Amino acid sequence: MRHIKYSLHKIGDHPGSVRYTGEREAGPAALEKIAYDPGHADRQVVTDLAAHEKYRHGVDWIRLTGVQDTDMIRRVGGCFDIDALVLEDIAHVGIRSKADFYDDYSFFVFDTMYRDSESHTIQEQISVIRTQNTVITFQEADSGIFDPIIERIVGNKGLIRKNNAEYLLYCLIDAIVDRQYILLNDFEEKMDELEMAIINESHTRQSREIYALKRELLLIKNSIWPMRDIINAVITEYDLDRTMYRHYRDIEDHIKQIMDFTTAYRELIMGMYETYLSNISNRMNRIITTLTVFSVIFIPLTFLAGVYGMNFHYFPELHWRWAYPVFWAVCALIGTGMFLFFKKKRWM
Repeated sequence: MRHIKYSLHKIGDHPGSVRYTGEREAGPAALEKIAYDPGHADRQVVTDLAAHEKYRHGVDWIRLTGVQDTDMIRRVGGCFDIDALVLEDIAHVGIRSKADFYDDYSFFVFDTMYRDSESHTIQEQISVIRTQNTVITFQEADSGIFDPIIERIVGNKGLIRKNNAEYLLYCLIDAIVDRQYILLNDFEEKMDELEMAIINESHTRQSREIYALKRELLLIKNSIWPMRDIINAVITEYDLDRTMYRHYRDIEDHIKQIMDFTTAYRELIMGMYETYLSNISNRMNRIITTLTVFSVIFIPLTFLAGVYGMNFHYFPELHWRWAYPVFWAVCALIGTGMFLFFKKKRWM
């Protein structure tokens, strides 16, 4: 799994070293700022981070896409006085989802999954830093997970522009969790197709597909389960009002439901694997039964052929005119009779 593989790249580095450990090719990093309040929203590309000014009357959302650019991570960290160990975790792709709380900001890591346009399952690490009025997100690539939130901010839909950075953090976490439902829906469709293929015995590659589904389900479980700890940490550390408390509890309910789905799917996969093995065993039994039946039919025929194939001089039937056709008639009668007998007994 990538978590072990990529962590090996960090061996020997000093604590706080910012090194990208993912497998995506490095490209130009994109940095943008979305500033909003109840009255207006502004979205712009940030070119000079040093000239960035906090939006004093509303919320700033800084989005960094392309954590492969470690220099950009360092510049963002220097602008907001972020600890070096936090910057290290942002670039260290594959770490476990977690929540760390500092004096002036909070740091979150989310290990999530999605499907690309070619239906490949992609693992994505999203890091989030939340200060009093600013939220900073870090992604390897723009997967579109936060597009609905941006649309709500720009179009002034819902309650997001009427609330503070705490509510924006909640919306981001909710979007990350809800995307797992889309993945599970695709997963369920794959399971249905594979189940029908196993029942119909349409092909013989089911074992490989079952193993792929089991591995994918394990990755989903490993990515969603630590989020419960994050939600509990947020509820414990933040002074939430009653409304925000209910919102975070709602996310926790979603996480529990996703975990229930993964548990149920795991049982279904194990059942499909047992059905697959049973089908293979039944198929082999049918083949062996068929071969055995035909072998038994040919035993008396082989006996007769062996008897009359012996090289003895005195064989009464050898000089009989109808000996040859009678021999074949007896063979046909024995073979047909045994075949009908096995058919009646349903042995073939």
